[in-house]
Amino acid sequence: GLAIDNLAGLVLTVSLLATVFGYPADFALAHLVPGTALGVVVGDLLFTGLAFRLARRTGRTDVTAMPLGLDTPSTFGMVFFVVGPAYAAARGDGLEAIAAARHAWHIGMCSIVASGLFKLACASVAGPIHRLVPRAALLGSLTAIALALITFLPTLEILASPLVGVVSLGIVLASLTARIPVPAGVPGAFLAVVAGWATHAAGTALGWIPTVAPHAPLEPAAALWPVEWLGGGGGG
Repeated sequence: GLAIDNLAGLVLTVSLLATVFGYPADFALAHLVPGTALGVVVGDLLFTGLAFRLARRTGRTDVTAMPLGLDTPSTFGMVFFVVGPAYAAARGDGLEAIAAARHAWHIGMCSIVASGLFKLACASVAGPIHRLVPRAALLGSLTAIALALITFLPTLEILASPLVGVVSLGIVLASLTARIPVPAGVPGAFLAVVAGWATHAAGTALGWIPTVAPHAPLEPAAALWPVEWLGGGGGG
């Protein structure tokens, strides 16, 4: 589940950068994705080691490691407030697409390091704050972000193409929320995707749904084993 969630976060990051800001998708696959994936793997291994150490020290068998990965609010924040604007500003200053992408990539890495240093500096006071502030207050900001990013923005996407979105949403609500059994035991989420695809295909063929311009060409092989990021520190 954690791997799929992180994969979805990476796909979301590359998709938003490419579609909203025109960020080169091939560069993102070759530079942004590998380092992010490696960082997640290393972080999860470190947390796993800490969990084993705690289990040995306490003699407990119910210790679990804290999952590390890409959370949705941070993903949107990095895309819309750091990497994306940095790329757009670099392009506005006359840099070529690849040079601007590398420039934005470097700024993104610097922001991650700065964020880590800030969290490290705040770690000493996190415990007292957690004890003094009610949990509801601590989670309030996350709840607001969740409502804005995870609920409101996807709703706009659904209503942008209601013929497709409402059909899929209805199936999800009926199968996963109302617990209405799906014939033949088909997973509700899978049925929603298939129904949405079929509705879009039929609507496009009948002229009910306008055709969308194709995305920028992408070479899938570039994502299989990218190594450019290992020597991509120069320039920008």
